[in-house]
Amino acid sequence: MSYASSLLYIVIWDLKSTFGEREREETEMVKGREDNGAGKKVIVGVCVMEKKVKCGPEVFAAPMGQILERLQAFGEFEIIYFGDRVILEEPIERWPICDCLIAFHSSGYPLEKAEAYAALRKPFLVNELGPQHLLHDRRKVYECLEMCGIPVPRYAFVNRDKPYEELEYFVEEEDFVEVHGQRFWKPFVEKPVHGDDHRIMIYYPSAAGGGMKELFRKVGNRSSEFHPEVRRVRREGSYIYEEFMPTGGTDVKVYTVGAEYAHAEARKSPVVDGVVMRNHDGKEVRYPVLLTPNEKQMAREVCIAFRQGVCGFDLLRCEGRSYVCDVNGWSFVKNSYKYYDDAACVLRKMFLDAKAPHLSTTIPPVLPWKVNEPAQPCEGLTRQGSGIIGSFGQSEELRCVIAIIRHGDRTPKQKVKLKVTEEKLLNLMLKYNGGRPRAETKLKSAIQLQDLLDATRILVPRARPGPGSDSEAEDIEHAEKLRQVKAVLEEGGHFSGIYRKVQLKPLKWVKVAKGDTEEERPIEALMVLKYGGVLTHAGRKQAEELGRYFRNNMYPGEGTGLLRLHSTYRHDLKIYSSDEGRVQMSAAAFAKGLLDLEGQLTPILVSLVSKDSSMLDGLDNASIEMEEAKARLNELITFGVKAVQANGSLKKPWMVDGAGLPLNASELLPTLVKLTKKVTEQVRLLAKDEDEKLAETTSYDVIPPYDQARALGKTNIDVDRIAAGLPCGSEGFLLMYARWRKLERDLYNERKDRYDITQIPDVYDSCKYDLLHNAHLNIDGLDELFKVAQLLADGVIPNEYGINPRQKLKIGSKIARRLLGKILIDLRNTREEAINVAELKNQCQSSTTSIKNVKENTDHQLKSLIKSEESRRTSFTIKNEESRRTSFTSEKSMDQDEDDDKEIKYRLDPKYANVKTPERHVRTRLYFTSESHIHSLMNVLRYCNLDESLQGEASLICDNALERLLKTKELDYMSYIVLRMFENTEVNLEDPKRYRLEMTFSRGADLSPLEKTDFEAASLHQEHTLPIMGPERLQEVGAYLTLDKMEEMVRPFAMPAEDFPPPTTPQGFSGYFKSAGVLERLVNLWPFHKHANGHNVGNRSSEFHPEVRRVRREGSYIYEEFMPTGGTDVKVYTVGAEYAHAEARKSPVVDGVVMRNHDGKEVRYPVLLTPNEKQMAREVCIAFRQGVCGFDLLRCEGRSYVCDVNGWSFVKNSYKYYDDAACVLRKMFLDAKAPHLSTTIPPVLPWKVNEPAQPCEGLTRQGSGIIGSFGQSEELRCVIAIIRHGDRTPKQKVKLKVTEEKLLNLMLKYNGGRPRAETKLKSAIQLQDLLDATRILVPRARPGPGSDSEAEDIEHAEKLRQVKAVLEEGGHFSGIYRKVQLKPLKWVKVAKGDTEEERPIEALMVLKYGGVLTHAGRKQAEELGRYFRNNMYPGEGTGLLRLHSTYRHDLKIYSSDEGRVQMSAAAFAKGLLDLEGQLTPILVSLVSKDSSMLDGLDNASIEMEEAKARLNELITFGVKAVQANGSLKKPWMVDGAGLPLNASELLPTLVKLTKKVTEQVRLLAKDEDEKLAETTSYDVIPPYDQARALGKTNIDVDRIAAGLPCGSEGFLLMYARWRKLERDLYNERKDRYDITQIPDVYDSCKYDLLHNAHLNIDGLDELFKVAQLLADGVIPNEYGINPRQKLKIGSKIARRLLGKILIDLRNTREEAINVAELKNQCQSSTTSIKNVKEHTDHQLKSLIKNEESRRTSFTIKNEESRRTSFTSEKSMDQDEDDDKEIKYRLDPKYANVKTPERHVRTRLYFTSESHIHSLMNVLRYCNLDESLQGEASLICDNALVRLLKTKELDYMSYIVLRMFENTEVNLEDPKRYRLEMTFSRGADLSPLEKTDFEAASLHQEHTLPIMGPERLQEVGAYLTLDKMEEMVRPFAMPAEDFPPPTTPQGFSGYFKSAGVLERLVNLWPFHKHANGHNVHK
Repeated sequence: MSYASSLLYIVIWDLKSTFGEREREETEMVKGREDNGAGKKVIVGVCVMEKKVKCGPEVFAAPMGQILERLQAFGEFEIIYFGDRVILEEPIERWPICDCLIAFHSSGYPLEKAEAYAALRKPFLVNELGPQHLLHDRRKVYECLEMCGIPVPRYAFVNRDKPYEELEYFVEEEDFVEVHGQRFWKPFVEKPVHGDDHRIMIYYPSAAGGGMKELFRKVGNRSSEFHPEVRRVRREGSYIYEEFMPTGGTDVKVYTVGAEYAHAEARKSPVVDGVVMRNHDGKEVRYPVLLTPNEKQMAREVCIAFRQGVCGFDLLRCEGRSYVCDVNGWSFVKNSYKYYDDAACVLRKMFLDAKAPHLSTTIPPVLPWKVNEPAQPCEGLTRQGSGIIGSFGQSEELRCVIAIIRHGDRTPKQKVKLKVTEEKLLNLMLKYNGGRPRAETKLKSAIQLQDLLDATRILVPRARPGPGSDSEAEDIEHAEKLRQVKAVLEEGGHFSGIYRKVQLKPLKWVKVAKGDTEEERPIEALMVLKYGGVLTHAGRKQAEELGRYFRNNMYPGEGTGLLRLHSTYRHDLKIYSSDEGRVQMSAAAFAKGLLDLEGQLTPILVSLVSKDSSMLDGLDNASIEMEEAKARLNELITFGVKAVQANGSLKKPWMVDGAGLPLNASELLPTLVKLTKKVTEQVRLLAKDEDEKLAETTSYDVIPPYDQARALGKTNIDVDRIAAGLPCGSEGFLLMYARWRKLERDLYNERKDRYDITQIPDVYDSCKYDLLHNAHLNIDGLDELFKVAQLLADGVIPNEYGINPRQKLKIGSKIARRLLGKILIDLRNTREEAINVAELKNQCQSSTTSIKNVKENTDHQLKSLIKSEESRRTSFTIKNEESRRTSFTSEKSMDQDEDDDKEIKYRLDPKYANVKTPERHVRTRLYFTSESHIHSLMNVLRYCNLDESLQGEASLICDNALERLLKTKELDYMSYIVLRMFENTEVNLEDPKRYRLEMTFSRGADLSPLEKTDFEAASLHQEHTLPIMGPERLQEVGAYLTLDKMEEMVRPFAMPAEDFPPPTTPQGFSGYFKSAGVLERLVNLWPFHKHANGHNVGNRSSEFHPEVRRVRREGSYIYEEFMPTGGTDVKVYTVGAEYAHAEARKSPVVDGVVMRNHDGKEVRYPVLLTPNEKQMAREVCIAFRQGVCGFDLLRCEGRSYVCDVNGWSFVKNSYKYYDDAACVLRKMFLDAKAPHLSTTIPPVLPWKVNEPAQPCEGLTRQGSGIIGSFGQSEELRCVIAIIRHGDRTPKQKVKLKVTEEKLLNLMLKYNGGRPRAETKLKSAIQLQDLLDATRILVPRARPGPGSDSEAEDIEHAEKLRQVKAVLEEGGHFSGIYRKVQLKPLKWVKVAKGDTEEERPIEALMVLKYGGVLTHAGRKQAEELGRYFRNNMYPGEGTGLLRLHSTYRHDLKIYSSDEGRVQMSAAAFAKGLLDLEGQLTPILVSLVSKDSSMLDGLDNASIEMEEAKARLNELITFGVKAVQANGSLKKPWMVDGAGLPLNASELLPTLVKLTKKVTEQVRLLAKDEDEKLAETTSYDVIPPYDQARALGKTNIDVDRIAAGLPCGSEGFLLMYARWRKLERDLYNERKDRYDITQIPDVYDSCKYDLLHNAHLNIDGLDELFKVAQLLADGVIPNEYGINPRQKLKIGSKIARRLLGKILIDLRNTREEAINVAELKNQCQSSTTSIKNVKEHTDHQLKSLIKNEESRRTSFTIKNEESRRTSFTSEKSMDQDEDDDKEIKYRLDPKYANVKTPERHVRTRLYFTSESHIHSLMNVLRYCNLDESLQGEASLICDNALVRLLKTKELDYMSYIVLRMFENTEVNLEDPKRYRLEMTFSRGADLSPLEKTDFEAASLHQEHTLPIMGPERLQEVGAYLTLDKMEEMVRPFAMPAEDFPPPTTPQGFSGYFKSAGVLERLVNLWPFHKHANGHNVHK
């Protein structure tokens, strides 16, 4: 639709006669008001939804309420709020009459109705209503903007009538899309056309790494996510494609109030890293900024074009121009009192001008509301010195930072040249050059390189010719080069257009006959392949670290320093890069560190880095001079360095020819050649082995899809490659050999006896690379070669840029001429800008006006004095308020017209900003380049005084620095030169010394890889990363370099400003990749094995196969993301496009057991569809043109997805559905073929007479059934349970120092060969390697009594045996339950050739194991789940299961991070919901992980240490004394309550009995060890079986019968466990007890009594009794020695959990109140029962918050009252609640359920002992808080006594809170909602208690029973929710502190990274095998 037609609105209003009288009355009323004029107030109507401004007595919502309050304060206006009821339900004739109307669209707003009202009453409209329709369609917005001449980004529309429609005018290629012939190169933006769809995508070019960034409305602290795998645009709808605008990381939002006023705020752009900056109040950080005159004019035109007085729009500032990219309609600024004042004044003037022009619009001298205005806080910000080298005075301000930086560490650059005659290669050249035989071809894209690889694979011979072959030498060499080409193309498994480029240049042609004509054909071409130069993981790390260093050291501090400057528009940052990929990525990594960004480099690169190859690339300008220098250098090295340097200056050695060259350079060359050959030969042998292996293969795989993100610099070392003995990175031995062979050949020509000295830097480069990254290959002689190459390179490299100072100056000025010119422009612009600001500041200070007027004057003067663009319209200020409201105009750049740095200087707005120094401004310019430009710039700086025009001047660089530079020689990776300019504000403006320059430089990563003495260097060296040297001064301390002096010295060598090109360049990153090729389409399908459910077979619908880890390959398959649906699937049935019925059933993915009723039919329950789901049903029906159709719906995380469409389907066993379907089909048939017949439904359906009556279950309510009962009027609403995990094995740890070479080599293997780096071994392959090593090292027999072995050696061997036994335990490896750490302790330096390298000689091995959920633990959890199902819920039919299956049970289960807790939760869920089968599918489907809520003691670690220290003191010295002083009435209030009085006497007994038990276990272990020693070999452990590891289901009867310990623990491990307890419990030498070991002794005793009672260990029962006495006192007191300490520790540990519990209870109450209110309305009605139910349905639809339907209802119009559906309720949770979701509901019309409105919420939290104790301590001692003085405890005294006696909360202990609603009590009465608290001690029965028959029976199964629940309140006590909140709130996390509602999610949420959901293939490592081999390639 065109813009003109869009804006044409015709309102036709027909008032019937019934309204005639009312119209006359209203007309008279208006006329009367007009007659009375001055005496009447102007009525302002606020016709907006209540959520936008709350009505009535409530506090108004800011900011709209703030502005309306101010408006009303003038006394001239009466504000009338229409309210939702009036707007939605009343006809417009009954709406209030007003003079001025504020009305704007929002969700649910009837815009057409408001338009009709405006046409009827004709009020003055602030925002016109008709044009608001435009704002919902971005296409119309852009058309309107363009029509009005408002700049927008270049764009194009792609309109689709249906999803995935193929369009002829739309083309997508690798790096661009083309729409109607208009091409958009990546990066480009993709926007949905619908204005309310905020999912905007940015697609990045392949050369920058590819991928897509998704922008969305803020979720927590995220506003965007980067998806590196997404390269193709969306096709499911219509979109706008527009050019990406690099804005420097900042977005601007503009707010207009009328056409003459605009306010702007800047925020961090979401396109950078997607992290939202928030202040301490949690609000997004935004800063007011000044608009330029052009931008003000744009704001005016937006306001007029859309006829919206109050309007917000988004502004992009790019390259000095501004563009509007979105218009939002009505928007106000938040949290700005100044803005509220302005807006109120502007609106007042608008209203008075329109409706009361006789009233004065002059603003009163004092605004009416000013008296009570809250004071705005102002941060106290202080200035600091530079902080880098020395300091500078407080009067000095940093104004500018300019840095020229070399890129980071890279791989060596390589080139291969060969002549090719093969037809395949010549045809390939013709294919890609358009068939032109003499045209050169360049191959860069992935498709082109794949074609070349396919050709070379065919051409490369399968085997090399033997020694006696007849092959010519040239043929052999040609074949070798082809092999090299093939190896290069195969390197890394992906193609990169940045790092691999191929040129094919035709050399010879012939003419060949073609029919009657001849055509030219190439017969020979030159192939040139360039590769390498890739930024390494080390280079990226170096750049990021240097960025952090700059942030922390280069800028003075102000608040948060540079970041605050940058976010407040006071930091003008630009980053430039050369054309090379390594330089670009170094710049992006540096920016990431500088600005503290997160995420991938690609979005940072595109957003912040500009390319300028003309300034930072290329040596062409100086090529002749450089050739001369190299020729002279060759002459010097070969013949006469000594003679030349002997004639040089001794005082200034840097002035001689060839300064820095070693005197014996000519003697070093033969040594260099010899050592190069030695190294090359060794690499050849390594390559030979690799080549032979490759030759054995018979076919080549196609290279997988190109992964550019991986190509652009890995972040970590490839440990697996290094461990396998391969070169670091993606280089293979063949390419490594080719690199060295080329160096060997090029360095020395034997036939001509000639050295090529230009190869010396390359030899040095390769040496340094291999010493740093390939040290693990141990190439002999490499260190010697490095030393020789370094000596020569240190002389050659600096002299390549000039053999003497004058030549260096000449070459440097030619290479760096443009860069020097740009630096001078930067400095001049900074000075001019600072001078203007300073002049204005001085004027203000000398003024006698008030502070306020001074600031206004400053604003006004800035506007006229600073060079700016001339406004095309009048000022945006209100004429009568100009002095109060004048805005800064943004300064124009002070650059000359030709300056390439020309831009508008965007500024902070001081009137609105909460910043102390708004005028402060720092300019930063960063130039990333290569070595040549660093050397050239440095040469100009140090030798510029040699120019003839500067005779007699001293160098800019002092002699001391010149001497250091001479010794420096190499400016290595990340070397830099920094110029910082300071302004001394105490010096006169005219004084040149006002501006001081400081110059520093760094040598970069200049440390030799052989230097390992420094600890930091050695540590970084382990990461293959050398440290960057700190900055050094280039001037003497105290020297004062002025800007004038700098300009005078450098100007002769710099490009004049007038020679710079116009400001169109440099462009944003988009300019980089215009010539890129075609990007292959990537569809990354995640191979998650989704089990085929198939059809129901009996009572089964799925089977779990734990042994299957690989996907099927026998056919074609679709792979899709698994959707955790909470165990329920939905089937939808349509009958025509306007009718849909849905039924829910138990999902087959849970346990595969089909639920059936007594008739054998599958149990399904009808459910309500949400409006969105109804729309989906309509669209499925239309899309497939199936009137009667069924499809499957997945409901996940509040969204719905269609996963299958079945075609013709009908519902079974529903008479109501049969009625509906017959009526719908009848109407369809009659409409189609007999429209003359009536389609009205008869009053009585013809078949109703004979319809069988539908059975209705007689459902009765019962009491809770747990403790007592509750009244018939009470309904259970919520069950919250906090449950400890089930029985587990004891947790263990082994520590030993190892010196064995095999173990030390294993450490080096898995830590990348770094001798000082720690290693963690968790995977099956790593643990298998460790087991193999320990099996070899463990002695075959123990030493005898008379052995000479040292005691330490014997103990060491014992610990190795223990490690071996742990690793062999269970026959499988588990990364959850066994983890090994190897920490190096000692190192030595060992000789390696002429050098030394570090080797570890001792390491600490720490092995952690145990803590596995036992079969008993699983059984306990499952049994407790069954108990909850049968006792915690009142009965209705089949009880909880019926509630759950009918969408009336809202269940969520949360777990901590520990495996035993997760599996306990899954087993509990299995019992609760009566599931079957394995736990893994249940875990994935139903359990969510929240480690932040249910894990960790870090928050209370200090307090717990204090408690343990006090506990030790009590036990050892004085329990009796302390407790004697305690309270007898309340024994739980004393310190150490529960400790036995004779604790100190029990300790020796405990030690004695522990030794006794340990000795018996030792004898058992000895027998086992002797049997093991007889075996001669070890079997390899079978493949890791994770399913088996996660908790066995039964006791291993065979092991017990054989007299072995239960479970997988052997006697050796059992002995190790007891021996460690014995040693740790009591230190004989120090005579000291460790009481923290008492719980572990008790734990081990109880475990062995329960699981190993068959071993009959003497004394174990006595030990258990003593340990129990002590543990019952120690365990509770570890969490606090007295009630106050218990409360403090408990509140810190359980704070988040308590907060979540309160949220759960509040949400339940809110939901119940809503339902109750609706039910009360229905009960008061006089209609029939049927009509009551229909009314309830209708009211629920409008009153409960729901999604807004996009279409009309899905009901048949004539049966609306019979068929109206509930709309799915939205969660009543707060916005911050992590439990926010759509509340899916039962459909009462179809369900055979008596109480469809009934709903129970269940929240289960599975955790460990610490959180149970902590929560209980808060509940019982919360009344001790100061704010609750005088309150009684939540827990009664009787329960407190029982808790004191309970002491241990054992396995499966729990605390339950249940909330009941008394439906007979008024809604307002707090007693309507009652809380009941119970707890259970868990499996607290002693294993020695066997008198009870049930206990003895369970004991035989190694399982103790779980104690029943006990009350925590007195019988009859009434705890209200309000009381609970009051008591607990001080210790709970506030709801607003919880993360956004995206987490916690289903089990898939366990593995999120940066907000991105990983596919469940990574969930459990089923696919990993212990042997590590690839089964299928």
